Amino acid sequence: GAMFSGRHEGRLQPDGEGRIFINRSGAMFEYILGFLRGVSTGDEHAAFEIHALPKTQMRVMREELDYYGLESAVFPLVHFSIDLATFSPGPEMLSSRRGFGAAVLPDNRGVLVAGGASVRGSYLASTELLNMTTQIFSPA
Repeated sequence: GAMFSGRHEGRLQPDGEGRIFINRSGAMFEYILGFLRGVSTGDEHAAFEIHALPKTQMRVMREELDYYGLESAVFPLVHFSIDLATFSPGPEMLSSRRGFGAAVLPDNRGVLVAGGASVRGSYLASTELLNMTTQIFSPA
């Protein structure tokens, strides 16, 4: 697409038969080609395999997508809208609380819940940690 739009003609150097040699990662290109095939057939989950790559491969994949001008197609910016959000009850906390603070810990280590007030209105000086794998709270 964007690579052959005419904007990059100085970078592309065809051989005598008009072919372009692209010296990029073949392994990553398989995912990109799968994405392009899926998009062309209307598959709304065409980017799933790319999104599921491990963090170590994702860095390389983003470089490849940038090279081909496809990063925004695979990772479109979606602005948050409360009208599009869906909510459901989460796991039960150890103590009933309201007005608490919560923070997502780095590397998916859990959600730390701190403070707040009990249903009777007394302030709580305790913390709880939600394990993201088991979806169970424990004292923190």
